[in-house]
Amino acid sequence: MGFPLLFLVFFINGVFCAFYPKKAIFLFILLSVLIPTSSAFTNLTYSSGFFVIDAFFLALTIVLLIRIAILRKVHINIREILFFSLPIFIFTLYFLFSVLNNSFNLKILKEIRPILLLIETIVFIIFIRQVDFKVSFKTISKLAIIAAISNLFYFLILFFEIIVPSDIYYINNTYRYLDLSTYFSIYYIIHYFIIKENKFFTKSFYQSIALCFSFATIIVANSRFLILALFIALIFSNMSNYKLLIKRIFLGLIVVFLFIGVSYLLGAERVLNALNTDAIVMQLSNRYLPAILDIYKMQDIQKVFGYGLGHYFEIPWFDYRQNIENQNISVDCAYLTVYVKQGLLGILSLILTTHLLVSIKGVKHKVALIIFWGSMFIVSSSFYQIYPLGAVIYNAFLSTNEIT
Repeated sequence: MGFPLLFLVFFINGVFCAFYPKKAIFLFILLSVLIPTSSAFTNLTYSSGFFVIDAFFLALTIVLLIRIAILRKVHINIREILFFSLPIFIFTLYFLFSVLNNSFNLKILKEIRPILLLIETIVFIIFIRQVDFKVSFKTISKLAIIAAISNLFYFLILFFEIIVPSDIYYINNTYRYLDLSTYFSIYYIIHYFIIKENKFFTKSFYQSIALCFSFATIIVANSRFLILALFIALIFSNMSNYKLLIKRIFLGLIVVFLFIGVSYLLGAERVLNALNTDAIVMQLSNRYLPAILDIYKMQDIQKVFGYGLGHYFEIPWFDYRQNIENQNISVDCAYLTVYVKQGLLGILSLILTTHLLVSIKGVKHKVALIIFWGSMFIVSSSFYQIYPLGAVIYNAFLSTNEIT
């Protein structure tokens, strides 16, 4: 009952964009960071390859097409059209080839997630530009506080077993909580440091609280690489300012020590035991192995164009999880996943989609976000998951605001 109800709520929210566009967008952002979108709450927010948030974009796309027909203006430039059109064209070719050669199978719809994310990103960017959606950084900070508190709340619910997920994986991992609000918090942290560096705002109570809570969200996500990717982005986006570089390295070390301390208090042995280099290399090797074996078996033409859509990876360590297929749509590396499926064209699509996801004017800000995604792709096929929608949502603050 939960999924259909939330799906309807988000669809109605999207319809209201036709009548109260700015209020409807704000409500959408608020709802998105409030609901639990972690995979531990799959029954509530996910069904048959679709997330409840997709309902908002379905309605918004209809509203946007009507507005474009009336206004006769698209609000995107040639570069953005190219970055959008090429991945769509590549995906369409692969999809048609797969259907013609293997007949249509409902399982292939799982392949639509990355392209759906691309469509939702461009639709949202166009609409917020049409309605000139702008909010102050103070308001953004308040939303960041709400997003972080919601994450901490759901983390505590799972940790104290107030709600027990059906999947044994999440029962064994109650020391962590990760959903789209986590990525919303990451975007906020990067946004905060970029505009602070440029002295675009005076530090206030709301910004300080939002920053602390956002870091708390990152820590309870209990992902070593998430923290690493965040600070690589912050450090390498501005290497020329040595004073700032030292400050960010120092802050990164503090967050790492807090991360280790919290992991110890929560009894996250899996994380603590894997903090040495050998353990990390072993974990990555195991995660990459299904894709590496597929690459090893490739014929010459497949080394260029991949196996095609509908190719699945055999994940042997899913055996212990009931109701989870051993054949998975992706491995824990975006680069390997898209290369195995679509070869070099898949890598191109990944790059173009990422550039649209960091739609922002400021060069340092854009570089920081690109570095973050480029780092995360090493350990995550992010575009098959709900987490990047946190970035899509945060685009509402970056695409039209002058202070970015």
